Amino acid sequence: MATTINLNYTDRAREALSGADNTMFHYETGAPFPQTGDFLETDLAGGTQTFIVIGRVFRYRTDEIVVNVYLDLPPGPEPDGTDTTVSGTEAD
Repeated sequence: MATTINLNYTDRAREALSGADNTMFHYETGAPFPQTGDFLETDLAGGTQTFIVIGRVFRYRTDEIVVNVYLDLPPGPEPDGTDTTVSGTEAD
């Protein structure tokens, strides 16, 4: 059974980065699969960018499974200086 994965970026991630467009690819069985809370690196036009997986939705079809993976910017300082770091995600 084929597995299709859609990477969906939040509006916040798309606004902050150029080249962060939703992407689709096919999953190879046995490869590690991102879990909610995992960090995922993606090659964009401006270079490699790290995102955090904020959710997943599975859709089962007769001949394939479609997984929507939702990505956002990782916690940290905002451009305006506001710190959105979540406790326990960064070394003290």
